[in-house]
Amino acid sequence: MQHYARRARSRIGIRLSLMSSLAVCVMLLAGREAPASPVTQAGINPDLLRPHLVAIDGGRRLNLHCLGSGSPTIIFEQGGEGFISNWAKVQPAATMLTRTCFYDRAGFGYSDPPNKPVTALSVTDDLHALLRKAKVKGPFVLVGHSIGGFYATMYTDRFPGEVADLSSWILASAVRIQVQGSPFWTR
Repeated sequence: MQHYARRARSRIGIRLSLMSSLAVCVMLLAGREAPASPVTQAGINPDLLRPHLVAIDGGRRLNLHCLGSGSPTIIFEQGGEGFISNWAKVQPAATMLTRTCFYDRAGFGYSDPPNKPVTALSVTDDLHALLRKAKVKGPFVLVGHSIGGFYATMYTDRFPGEVADLSSWILASAVRIQVQGSPFWTR
């Protein structure tokens, strides 16, 4: 058990180190204007404000925009009732670093409503299908805000072969999730 806990702490240290590095890069580049990327007065690429719908299953469509180039691809998962433009402040800087993809979950923004109850499984199934249908190549780094952080960790757990490595999610003000029985469970 001690070996598992030591290994888990090591993984957490690596995650924090990589998350910190990416956060510092985004903050340093946030003041710079992304070349060849038009920006509206609100600070977001105007292409993100237009629908770009991708059919995923049974004719249902989700809104997805990918900008920039490079690897890994950063997938942004907004919180609560958010939509693509919530990422206006980080989009230009992140897009300067690598390829970035922003999407509206089912029922938000330009995306069609969900066809079944919204659960972490249905949300991550939708994202998985969307990335596959849009031919978005990994590896992925998922950035999640609030409930989007939960969805990002769920996606990483369900599709580990598609993410860059064990530290391939960043939680931006995410909800705290504890799993009973894990070595980090506290009451």
